[in-house]
Amino acid sequence: MIEALERLLREHWPQVSAELEPPRRVHFLKLGLEEYPEPGGAFVLLAFVDGRRHPVAVAKVAREIEGDAGVEHEGRTLAHLQQSLPESLASKLPKLMHSGRLNGRASVLLRALPGSVELHNTWGARRAQNRQTCMESALQWIWELVQSLPAPPIAFRDWVEREALGACLEDVTVLGWDQTARHALEKRIEALESQVWPAGHAHGDFFPGNLLFHRRQLTGVIDWALADARAPLFHDALTYELSFAVGAARAGRAPDASETRRVHELGAFAGMRARMQSVGIDTALGADARVATLLALHQSAWRCGRRVMRRAFVHLLHAEIGAT
Repeated sequence: MIEALERLLREHWPQVSAELEPPRRVHFLKLGLEEYPEPGGAFVLLAFVDGRRHPVAVAKVAREIEGDAGVEHEGRTLAHLQQSLPESLASKLPKLMHSGRLNGRASVLLRALPGSVELHNTWGARRAQNRQTCMESALQWIWELVQSLPAPPIAFRDWVEREALGACLEDVTVLGWDQTARHALEKRIEALESQVWPAGHAHGDFFPGNLLFHRRQLTGVIDWALADARAPLFHDALTYELSFAVGAARAGRAPDASETRRVHELGAFAGMRARMQSVGIDTALGADARVATLLALHQSAWRCGRRVMRRAFVHLLHAEIGAT
């Protein structure tokens, strides 16, 4: 596989850099995704050339047949966005250099972006305050994205599948919700059936682990395997805010309501709520938009077979239902 990737990189080198000479040596580093509790559907390999410290390209290859669809979808999404977005937005995307098959599995070769990942989603409100500039940069970019690629309004029932809702209620039972809390969630789901929201193009997994920053400014948005051409305007922005509470929930701990409120009250998210209110969307704690976003995130985890994340989102649902 490595030899085939090197050949691809050399073949597409003019798309990587017009300034650099073709590399003498190429080294691929596989990210240690096997260490994650539930590794993703693709191998990720970073290509370094001639001793440079920053990768020049990134390759993604499906681990098995079940991962083909996500890798292929990411390739199609990036190709579409590169043609459709203004340069100010497209410059934050990995450039697609090649998509096809490698050793029988779907693969993409992408030009690497500058910057580094800041995994501040597990830091909580106190440390998050020190990343206000990062958060504002990220939320501004995603707001411009959904405005640049508007879509017809979307109803909740067209966004979250009934089967996924059934799986969520099963997880509620497994985690031991009492009857009062379960009934409250069922009533919220029933009320959401009539909801329709303005829509746009969504990244689908917009959390700090998929964002690159340099000097606290957003330089890249990676991993478009869950992108959706039609999702409510609030989906990515709320996914980003809610990610700050996922760390504890993923570890099986009940979310700290006071910590959730402190994150919610940070200036960056106050600005986001103002944007949403300008188009008639309420994103206050416990609001329908937040409950719907958590149900959609649970659906994505359910589709991908990520049991740990399914349960994390159920923990967060419990906190949101209690916030009303």
